[in-house]
Amino acid sequence: MLKQARRFFPLALLLISGWMLSGCLVTFPQATQAPQPLLLSSLKGPDQIRELPSGKTLHLAVERPMASAPLRSRELWYRESGHRLTPFSKHLWAESLDLQVQQLLTEALGQQLWIQASLADLPGYRADYRIRLTLNQWYLQMENQSLQISLQLNLLDATGRNLLQQQWSAEQPVRTLSPGGMATASQQWLEQWSEEVSQLLYDHLKDLDPDQ
Repeated sequence: MLKQARRFFPLALLLISGWMLSGCLVTFPQATQAPQPLLLSSLKGPDQIRELPSGKTLHLAVERPMASAPLRSRELWYRESGHRLTPFSKHLWAESLDLQVQQLLTEALGQQLWIQASLADLPGYRADYRIRLTLNQWYLQMENQSLQISLQLNLLDATGRNLLQQQWSAEQPVRTLSPGGMATASQQWLEQWSEEVSQLLYDHLKDLDPDQ
């Protein structure tokens, strides 16, 4: 009997120690994966070679677009129903959307022969004309599977006088209801839009003299 008790004691002590240690174990949360960045690509060059009738070339400044706080952040937004917008949790823009639109339009216009320089607006840069953009909407609409876009462009002369105002409202189809599908649809729409902007500016500025 005494021998059996001696055999049982180490086993019992081991079980009690294991039970006590299990209550003291600390569990750490699993590391969350960092959001995947998405970045729009440079827009293609002009389809037509244009020059101003006067032979002059112009200097343009593209201001940082005016936009609400969500569109000045790096988040991609979608809407399922109602009026509430929700950000995707696993993807972010590599750079805020407003800055990407500014940079892409600046580069696209800079490829035009009739534009001597197209630069993002910076202190000290004296431009003949300024482009002011306002981003109103840019989100993925789940119900009708489209990218909802609304923006406005204003063309200003060197004194700040408004020469032109144009608005765009679009529903760009998307292949997949995902951040990648939203980025692809954004790229496709911006390609077409930049060509429209280039033609719009050329038609309006070709007969104007910035010195007058």
